[in-house]
Order: sequence, then structure tokens, then C-alpha cells
Amino acid sequence: MVARYRKVIPDFEYKTDRLDVYELDANGTNWLKLENLADQILFLGRNKSIRSWTSQFRNNCPSITCTPLACNSNSDNPVCKGERSYSSTVFGPTCDGLDTVLIGHPLPELQVDDWLVLPNMGAY
Repeated sequence: MVARYRKVIPDFEYKTDRLDVYELDANGTNWLKLENLADQILFLGRNKSIRSWTSQFRNNCPSITCTPLACNSNSDNPVCKGERSYSSTVFGPTCDGLDTVLIGHPLPELQVDDWLVLPNMGAY
């Protein structure tokens, strides 16, 4: 289970302020808060979340590049030059391990309606 704490920001739907991730104990009776995901990955969508083992994801293709385009959340610096980046996993439209585009790619914090530019990606 994922508890998402949101902060309302003018001109945006919301910004996730904090996440807490829980799992059921061995008896299936109590929720235990996880301190970290260890070798697991968490995809958090608008209305659902998926937690999986990183070993289920195939290796990413080294020729793929990705550039953030944060026109909505960072209009003064839309390519986020100089912004702090985070090791990120990028999924295609099915949001599952078979549709993983990039793993461990450095990306800045992005918001709803920001874009990722992936040149030469074909039908994506």
C-alpha cells in the first residue's frame, strides 16, 4: 500500500510531498511501514502504484537518450539545466517491466504535464 501526501500548488493539480510504502506482515493482519525498497522499484501513477523486483526489468538500451522538457513546472528553465537530478526509471505507455525504456537515467523532479523528449523512439 502507498500513502501519498500531496501539497496543493497554484496552477497545478498537486505536488507529491511525501510517500510512505507499506506491506502486509506474514500473517496478513498488520501493515508494516517500509524504510526503503532495497532492490525493488515503485512506479507511482495517478490512481495506482506497482511495486516490483528490479531483477524483473530487462537492461535498457544504451543508445536511448532522454531530455526533460518542464515547460509547465519550470518555464524559466524548461530543460532543467543545473537542476538536481535523481536516478530514474522511465516506462512506456503500458508501465510494466516489458515496456521499460530507461533504468537509472538522471532526471530532475518533474510534474504532471511536463514532458520527456526521447528522439528516434519510433512509435512512442
